[in-house]
Amino acid sequence: MPGFFKRLVPLLALASACFAIHGQASAASPAPVLSGCSRPVYPSASIAARETGTVTLSLNIDATGKVLAVNIFQSSGHPALDAAARDSIAKCSFTQKLDKGKPVSYNFKMKYVWSLDDTYNGGGELPPNA
Repeated sequence: MPGFFKRLVPLLALASACFAIHGQASAASPAPVLSGCSRPVYPSASIAARETGTVTLSLNIDATGKVLAVNIFQSSGHPALDAAARDSIAKCSFTQKLDKGKPVSYNFKMKYVWSLDDTYNGGGELPPNA
């Protein structure tokens, strides 16, 4: 059972980032929430090399909730992991932020944690239900 929980770490990290964002929001402005997104795919070479780490992304969101730009604010230390997180999050959409009732663009930071289960030895794709 512990292996199951370790495979959930990346997904839980993404959810935690959303909750962390929520905790930083003011009462007058709701926190950004992912409204359409797939989990980043662990790069095959990174799995084989047993690369793990946390990447912090800086996002620019337009007034409709579309991602305009994603930049690496702090690297995981592995360019492939950074690029996979950046490219995946760039395809997401977020809730609108309102200022005096009108949608506005905004910026925020989020973290994505890459972690491998001790029982997984690489090979291209994560195990089912990872």
